[in-house]
Amino acid sequence: MLVRADPAEAVAVLGAMKAVALHTAQRRIVPVDRMLLEAAGMVVFDPPVLGIDPEGLEPVPAEALASRVTDPEVRATAGTLLVLTALTGQAEADRLREAVRYCHHLGIHEGYVHDLAELARGHQAWVKNDLLRRNLATFPGLTEEMRTRGGYPYTGTPEDQALAARYRALGELPAGSFGRAFFEHFVEHGFAFPGEVGGLTEAFAGPHDSIHVLSGYGTSTQGELLVSAFTAGMHADHAVEAHILPTMLEWQVGLDLSFAVLPEQGWFDPRKSLIAIERGRAMTFDVLAQPWDVFAHAERDLEQLRAEFGIPPLDPLDAGIGIEPHGR
Repeated sequence: MLVRADPAEAVAVLGAMKAVALHTAQRRIVPVDRMLLEAAGMVVFDPPVLGIDPEGLEPVPAEALASRVTDPEVRATAGTLLVLTALTGQAEADRLREAVRYCHHLGIHEGYVHDLAELARGHQAWVKNDLLRRNLATFPGLTEEMRTRGGYPYTGTPEDQALAARYRALGELPAGSFGRAFFEHFVEHGFAFPGEVGGLTEAFAGPHDSIHVLSGYGTSTQGELLVSAFTAGMHADHAVEAHILPTMLEWQVGLDLSFAVLPEQGWFDPRKSLIAIERGRAMTFDVLAQPWDVFAHAERDLEQLRAEFGIPPLDPLDAGIGIEPHGR
């Protein structure tokens, strides 16, 4: 489970989520809101809150939430859940402002609260730039690489060719090794390796695609949303604004915020996403905490590496929908 909470605290958080969800033009919750409330009760809290009736759940005002929920970890978890609630639909300004108001009452003033407030004001370009900056900053060395060389820096120089050959050689490793799985991940989806013309910079592709391989999430639209949720659980520093908020806006709401992919709508599966966060939080090794070296782990058995890193097994029912890769 993600957080230990007194059942009364957990129910208060769920009631606050419903209160935020009701701030729409229709003033009613929709199926994805119900799914989120049920999944949050079952997946997030320890002990779990089972048998939630979203229709009968009493909305909890912001002031009441602040008085009932005092534990800092439960409050932080509530902030994440309120963000998800605010973005299940079309990011309506009323719902965004209500989520911000609840966060303020909880004493949460993280960057994502500011981002939601600016989005409610219609400042989409500012939010895009802020989220992109925060996302890039979580990958060691990526911000400087982007500033000096861009996201697709390879032009076929001898150095580029040597780097690409090193990645291609991963295909010679035994089946079941991490390196072989990394190689097959690129080949299966038709991605260019770092070093090849059209390949994403190694500072991003190395850790990001390693997380795909380690987590087991694919590169369909929903798979990318889930791997971002997993990353947010693994790398807690600015996790919501760097990983959860950008992908929810991109692939649930459908706002064009990314420099590399096209927006889509409706890919948020509450249960899958919350389980992805939980699996990431269980991981004992943070791939983004320091520069990540694919080749240092290439010869390791993938399943042994997952076990060593504490990654819970992925139930096929909780994996992403679709096998087609999202545009790179």
